[in-house]
Amino acid sequence: SIEDDSERIKVLNCLGGIVGEIAKPQICHDSSRSTVSECANSGTVTSNSDGLLFAGGIVGRSRVGTVSACANSGEVSHFTGNESDQSVERNYSNLGGIAGIIHEGSKIDRCANTGAVTAVCNTSHRLGGIVGDSAASSILASTNGAPVSLSEGRKVSGPCATGGIAGLFGGEKSTVISGCTNSGEVRNISCATGRNVTAGGIIGTFTGGTVRSCMNAAPVSAIN
Repeated sequence: SIEDDSERIKVLNCLGGIVGEIAKPQICHDSSRSTVSECANSGTVTSNSDGLLFAGGIVGRSRVGTVSACANSGEVSHFTGNESDQSVERNYSNLGGIAGIIHEGSKIDRCANTGAVTAVCNTSHRLGGIVGDSAASSILASTNGAPVSLSEGRKVSGPCATGGIAGLFGGEKSTVISGCTNSGEVRNISCATGRNVTAGGIIGTFTGGTVRSCMNAAPVSAIN
């Protein structure tokens, strides 16, 4: 759990049930060795920070490497307690049942989430049953069976995206979601202005790449 009530300093918070951050290796290090495999988390992963947040049931942030055959059943959540206060400056947050954010070259393979992913709208959010935000990376043969829900809070100008597998997903042609299944309800009841509210059974906002052989079996709703 991360608490940041004293100064509300805008810092980067990486929070994971198993690993906070898989960092970029040294130049001489083989990045393929950065692997988290066959791990399970059942504890809650929660933050009330106003800083930039990456939170996941297994890994908060993966800058490079692979998360494989891991399972999360603990809730991943973000709630500051002052969501209605328009005077508080905030950064965006990414929350996922397995990882908060995965960067270029990272991969999630054969992972499962059954822990709810929830937040109250107080900033720009990306919420996903597996990954909150995925850029130029891969999510393979993974399943989400828990609700992904963003509920009403303060008005924000940035985008708010919720997805059964990924909140925000995209990148180069090699970027792929394949063989993934969602059975958890997806809800985006946010205060984002304009056309910045998205929700999808697999992906909330899709910016490029390939979605292949995926299935959604749960309701999807969005209210702005």
